[in-house]
Amino acid sequence: MFRKFFALLTVFVVGFCTFSPPSYAYSNKVAVFTTNRDQQTKNYGSSLYLVKKDWVLRCSGNTNGRDAETFARKRAITYTKPGATFDFPALGLTPVEGGHTGNPITAVLNDTGKIPQDPPPNWNAKNGVSWETAAIEVLAAEAATTTEVAQSGRFSRKVGELVFKPD
Repeated sequence: MFRKFFALLTVFVVGFCTFSPPSYAYSNKVAVFTTNRDQQTKNYGSSLYLVKKDWVLRCSGNTNGRDAETFARKRAITYTKPGATFDFPALGLTPVEGGHTGNPITAVLNDTGKIPQDPPPNWNAKNGVSWETAAIEVLAAEAATTTEVAQSGRFSRKVGELVFKPD
C-alpha cells in the first residue's frame, strides 16, 4: 500500500513540477462497450472501449492489415448518429473522441467501468484480438494513466508489447 501511494505521489510531484496539463472542461460518463466495423461479413475484429471520467481507453481489434493497438486518450468522448450527438453510449451510435471516429457500437456492457469476464455474444476476434487480450490491454492502459507516460495525455502500444509510449 505504501509503495503504491509513494509511486502515485512521485508521479504527481514529477508531473506537477514538469508538466502543466491543459484545463479539461468535460467529464465523460463511465462506460464499457464494443464496436465493430462490419457485423455482416465479420471480416474485422471488434474493439473494446473503457471510458473513464477523463480518459478513453481502446483496444482496437479492427486491424485492417495492421497490428492491433491499444490507445489511451485524455479527452472527451461523444456518441453520434446523423443529426444528433449524445454524451452516453447506445447501440448503433458512433463514438467520437478527438480526431478519431470509431465504428458503430455493437454492445454496451455497463456503466460501472468493470470489464466483464465473458465477451458479449457478438464479439469478433477474426483479424483482431481475443476478448481476454482486449480486456488485459485496456486494463493495462487504465493502470498506465497514473504513470509518467500519461503526462502527454495520449499514449499507445501495439497489442502484446510491454511498454506504452506517448504518441
